[in-house]
Amino acid sequence: MRRTAAAGTSLGIVSFAPSLHQARLACAFAAATAVACAGLLSAAALVPAPRVILAVVIVLCVGGAMGAGFELSRGVAALRAARRARAELRGALAALPETQHPLGL
Repeated sequence: MRRTAAAGTSLGIVSFAPSLHQARLACAFAAATAVACAGLLSAAALVPAPRVILAVVIVLCVGGAMGAGFELSRGVAALRAARRARAELRGALAALPETQHPLGL
């Protein structure tokens, strides 16, 4: 059975723009994941662990870092979009003419 998409829609792909707070959390999560993976890999390499456990730790750390990197790209894109929006707003406000206060204050 084949599904067709209406004009302007996609099949099964949901994309959303994270809020500024969610973008900051995604960046913090990626940083925390990188630190945790580095610590776990260091501990597994320094402590004499069986090779099977070492292989599992390596796969989990690489997978965790890849997942965090996927979320990080959305977060960075949202932060850049917010920065561009603020710059455009400041430019539009700077272009407005100065006026006197109606009460002379």
